[in-house]
Amino acid sequence: MLFDESNYRNRLKTVVDEFKEDLKGIKTGRASNDMLSNINVEAYGQTMPLHAVAKIQIINATRIDIEVWDTGVLANVEKSLRDSSLGSVSVAPGKKNLFIINISPLTMEDREKKAAEIEKWLEERKIKLRLIRGEFKVQVESMEKVPEDDQKRSKEKIDSILKEFEASITEVCKQKTDEVKSIN
Repeated sequence: MLFDESNYRNRLKTVVDEFKEDLKGIKTGRASNDMLSNINVEAYGQTMPLHAVAKIQIINATRIDIEVWDTGVLANVEKSLRDSSLGSVSVAPGKKNLFIINISPLTMEDREKKAAEIEKWLEERKIKLRLIRGEFKVQVESMEKVPEDDQKRSKEKIDSILKEFEASITEVCKQKTDEVKSIN
């Protein structure tokens, strides 16, 4: 091939992985560990993920318990949780190191808005994928003294790889929008 297929695939994969990571932050109306994956806490002189300073338990579809191990970081954990807009955060009666997050269910209107937002993100990512494809096609086209048939085969391979990644990212989007739209 007239292009670095491994580099091409890696760049496309990075876009898909970023999309998956962004989707983790979307509230679906159900408690999940993914909701907490982007929450960081100032502790011990550095920024740490929440799971590094506390035990996280999904109690049911609408409740998450977070038990902080070191009372010295309670205030910072509470601040991070309140800033996260996850839902109502309260301290468990009689246990000052246990935070309870109650997840409010989404209305159908909220679900539709989130699904539309996910679709918008999908289109943005597809544009990124196509821009990467364009870079590689230009690279192939700019090669002089290369048979036209070789250029054509390389460009077809670039297109087929792109279709593979577009199908993958579309499936990821479909799964998340189905999750958001389901009321269970």
